[in-house]
Amino acid sequence: MLDRIDLQVELPSLSSAKVFDAVPDADDSGPAWQRRKIQVADCRALQMARSGKLNSRLSAAEVEQLCRLSAAERRQLGAMMDQLGLSARALHRIQRVARTLADLDASSQITEAHLLACESVVDDRLSSGAAARVWQAVTRDSR
Repeated sequence: MLDRIDLQVELPSLSSAKVFDAVPDADDSGPAWQRRKIQVADCRALQMARSGKLNSRLSAAEVEQLCRLSAAERRQLGAMMDQLGLSARALHRIQRVARTLADLDASSQITEAHLLACESVVDDRLSSGAAARVWQAVTRDSR
């Protein structure tokens, strides 16, 4: 089942001061959550304008078309696949998430940094006890 989820991230709990924005941000341009909300809305609008759907809904063919990687990034993704034992489905998931990270950065290209961020999320998932066993079983069964 975990193989069907594009992104899972554990977040630390927040203090009440952070939740209620009692501590002003250093740049004082408003609460961080408001800026992130705008950034996410812009990202979603970009995705809808580009393909008529969110990146999470892209088919395999659309991933290949809309989440293009340079030769260096394809080698990097291939190395991730070999090192972590990822399935083709996992590669498409990584490309969709990397495209979303690029969209959040307002970048037209997926960069090495976007792929590295995806690798750290996938690697964290693989190294966390029971989740690792489930993940390994699911990816092994989907090959």
